[in-house]
Amino acid sequence: MSLDVQIRARFGDFDLDVAFRAPGGITVLFGPSGAGKTLTLRSVAGLESPADGRISLGDDVLFHREAGIELPPRDRKLGYVFQHHVLFPHLDVERNVAFGLRGLPRPERAERVIELLELVGLEGFGKRWPAALSGGERQRVALARAFAPDPRLLLLDEPFSGLDDEIRWRLLGELERMHERTGVSMLLVTHDMEEVRRLARWMVRLRRGRVIEEGFVAELLQESDLRNQDGG
Repeated sequence: MSLDVQIRARFGDFDLDVAFRAPGGITVLFGPSGAGKTLTLRSVAGLESPADGRISLGDDVLFHREAGIELPPRDRKLGYVFQHHVLFPHLDVERNVAFGLRGLPRPERAERVIELLELVGLEGFGKRWPAALSGGERQRVALARAFAPDPRLLLLDEPFSGLDDEIRWRLLGELERMHERTGVSMLLVTHDMEEVRRLARWMVRLRRGRVIEEGFVAELLQESDLRNQDGG
C-alpha cells in the first residue's frame, strides 16, 4: 500500500518541508540525526500536526490541511514501534500485546496474542513482566503489539538502536520474516546503512528537513555517495 507525503511544518527552530512517495514493501527514511526523520514519522502517525500539506495511504486521506482533514492517530490504522520499546510496565507481555485488541471478544483476543507471540519468537512469554525481559525481548513485544490490530502500515523509529550487534542482526531477520508472512508495508527510520542494505527496497534520504533523493536502494547505492556512509 503506497504512502504519499507532502508536508510543511515548523517545530521550534526546525523547518520540515518534505515530499515523497513510499511505494509499499519496506521503505527507509535515512539520514543523520536532526534530518527530520522522526518528525516525519510522527506526522504520518498523527502525533504531530503539520502546518500545511497532505498525507494519504492508498486511497485514504489521513491529513489534508486545506480540506480540514486530520484523522486522529487511532483512526489511521497504523502500527508504531518507538525507539525505546515503550511497554506498559504494569501489564504483563500478554496484556501489552492485547492492548490494541480491546474491541475483540476475549477468545479471539487470546488467540491473536498467541499467534503474535509465536510470530516474534516469544511463545510462553505471555505472563512475564517487561522488567524481566532483555532489551531484545522487549522490542519483540513492542513489534507484536504494533502488529496486533492488523495495521495497514507499520512505522518504526530506529527500533534496533541501543541493542548489541548480535541481537540487532537477529531482530532484523525477524522483521524481514514478519514482513514476508504478513505483507504489511513498513516505514523505517534509521541512520544505519547495514539496516538499509538488509531490509529496504525503497529509500528516502533526508537532510536538514528536506528530501535530497529517493528511489530503489540498489540504484541509489550505485549512483550516490552512500556506499561507505552511515547516516548520509
